[in-house]
Amino acid sequence: MVSKLSEKSIVIPGVIVADSSYTEGENTIKTDRGVVSTRLGIVSYAGKKVSVIPHSGPYKPRKGDFVIGLITGYGPNGWLTDIGAITRAFLPVAEVIRRRRYDPRIQELSEILKIGEMISVKVIEAGRLGYPILTMKDSGLQKITNARYVKVKVSKIPRIIGKKGSMLKLLKEGGKAKIFIGQNGVIAVIGSLDSYHKIVQAINLIVEKTFAHGLTSEVAASLSS
Repeated sequence: MVSKLSEKSIVIPGVIVADSSYTEGENTIKTDRGVVSTRLGIVSYAGKKVSVIPHSGPYKPRKGDFVIGLITGYGPNGWLTDIGAITRAFLPVAEVIRRRRYDPRIQELSEILKIGEMISVKVIEAGRLGYPILTMKDSGLQKITNARYVKVKVSKIPRIIGKKGSMLKLLKEGGKAKIFIGQNGVIAVIGSLDSYHKIVQAINLIVEKTFAHGLTSEVAASLSS
C-alpha cells in the first residue's frame, strides 16, 4: 500500500489511511495493517499523525477542548454551564478569579458571572467526576458580550477552523469581525450586522461543501462579494 492517502480523502470505517510509520489520532486506530479509520469522514494529517474528521456526530467533551458555554445556574463555589454535552459542566470560581481567593461572605457569584451570560472556556476534566470541569484561566478565555451566534454540527468545526487556522483567519479578515469558535459547535461573531451575515453565509458554504476542492477560494469570493 501507499504510505498514506491523499489529504482530504473521504474514507469509511476499516479503510487503511496510513502505514505503520504513522501514529493514530482522532477516529483512527493502529493495527498490524497500519492506521485504520474508525469513522466515516475526511482524512487529515498533522506531520506523522493521522486523524479522520467525522462526517457527523454529537459533542463529547475532551480535555483541552475550547468551547463556548451558557451560564445556567449557581453551584457550590462555581457555575453550572451548558456546553451542549449530555450533562451540564461546572466552572469553579477558582478557575475564574486569578489574583485573589474567593470569599462568598464578601462577593456573590452573580457579581462575577450571571445566569444567561455566554463565556469562552476550556475543558480541563472531561467527565471523570461525572461532568466536565471548565476553566477561564487560559489566555483569550473570557465573558463574551455583544456577540451574535451560529450553531453548526460539531463535526464541521475542524473544517471551519482549517489547517493551521487558515480558514478561521480568512473568516476573520474577510468578514472584518472578531470570532470565537467552540469545539462544541458554537461560534460567536462580534462585529457589524453586515459582517455577521457575510460570515454566516461563508460558514454555511463551508458546512455544505466540506469535502469540496477549491473551497477556500469560494469562501474568499463569498466574503468579498
